Amino acid sequence: MTEAKHRPVPAEFSTRWPDVVIHQDEAETARLLVLELVDAMGERSVRSLAKEADLDEKTLRKIIAGLSWPDLRTIARLEKATGRKLYPR
Repeated sequence: MTEAKHRPVPAEFSTRWPDVVIHQDEAETARLLVLELVDAMGERSVRSLAKEADLDEKTLRKIIAGLSWPDLRTIARLEKATGRKLYPR
């Protein structure tokens, strides 16, 4: 059996996540999504948004910190909960 290849998480592409442009397409998309998400959260806490989106709070915290790649289900739930399109187009 071969060893699993390490898949870097978005924050590994930047020393200043999410404040600096990343020159790697997938990580930059994740960064832009997080910036939009944080803006859409407004005064809401991570806990309250996670509850409203029916997500685990830890999952949402990891996405915001760039420690996890958000999947389509998660993005769809967050878009519904925030009432905004989050995925950069």
